[in-house]
Amino acid sequence: MAKIERKKEKKVSKAAKAKSIFLTGTSHMIPVLVVAGFLQAIAKAIGGYDVASNPEMVGTFAYNLARLGAGAMVLTIPVLSAAIAWAIGDKPAIAPGLAVGYLSSQVISSGFVGGVIGGVACGMMVFYLKKLKVPSWFAGPMNLIVVPLSTSFAVGMLLFYVVGTPIAWGMDVMKGWLTSLQGSSRFVFGAIMGLFWGIDFGGPFTQTAASVANALNAEGVFAPSAVKMAAGMAPPISMAVATFLQKRKFKKADVENAKVGVVLGCFYITEGALPFFLNDPVRVWMSTIPGCALGGGLSMLFGVESPALHGGIFAIPLMNKPLMFLLALGCNILLSSVIYAIIKKPLPVSEQDFSKKQLSQEGC
Repeated sequence: MAKIERKKEKKVSKAAKAKSIFLTGTSHMIPVLVVAGFLQAIAKAIGGYDVASNPEMVGTFAYNLARLGAGAMVLTIPVLSAAIAWAIGDKPAIAPGLAVGYLSSQVISSGFVGGVIGGVACGMMVFYLKKLKVPSWFAGPMNLIVVPLSTSFAVGMLLFYVVGTPIAWGMDVMKGWLTSLQGSSRFVFGAIMGLFWGIDFGGPFTQTAASVANALNAEGVFAPSAVKMAAGMAPPISMAVATFLQKRKFKKADVENAKVGVVLGCFYITEGALPFFLNDPVRVWMSTIPGCALGGGLSMLFGVESPALHGGIFAIPLMNKPLMFLLALGCNILLSSVIYAIIKKPLPVSEQDFSKKQLSQEGC
């Protein structure tokens, strides 16, 4: 008789679980932030940058659009908290997560950090409350009333009286520091933030830096969101420009990947640079890291702000200084592409698949 072997389930580390829970929260929050940011940016493009506070704009289409965007922005932290709570405690944790998230963002001003802590606390409390043994007839009321209500009360009071005040103070200090940065300090902050997009092109480093920008955007600090796009749009486009500058160093497949990369880069899909990175990681790093650092630093130095978190080229007209953003992005692309075109190792003759005639016709 044949022996049946069962595959052992792969153990997931606590760090991996924590990361998965956090990414669940941010992945649910980002679409809300995108909608809120675009609605407010479009309203400002129509009615002016002060459309929400200008008494003369009250009742106009642009004013109502700004109010709609502001309403969506209010939901960002509650959605984050609810998604994190749901990832840990399932459906009974959603209502407490929403309540605690609203408390964090609109009442005690503990923002993104308070929302994350509140969501985790709600999820953990629900997770353990669900393990309590109750009579079968009480299982329904337990999940519908007792668990959500007791969790909302306990975690809400914890934020109110213990955790919320120091978190709110810390967020205020950080926002004050960011808004007070001048000159070289602004450039250094933007450069450090931007270089993450030149490291792993959509991986953990990128996601970490993006989470910081998203959190600050939710708090009304929009400059890091512009840094995010000035750094994140460039790598795929830079690789494409490098193939144009030194076509003899690349295969036909690389050139085709570059064509796709231009489109992906324009839509802020940094992963378009991955085919080049996987084939030549060290040289790609040597070109994209300084380029992304330069682009991020210049964007921060120029004071570019982007209320929209995503959108690539569609978000540029909604920025406060679109031309300066294009300058920062262009410097990023220029530096990265020139460096890579120079240091890219020439292909052996046996691997070259462009004919001399094709190269001469295109001036390469």
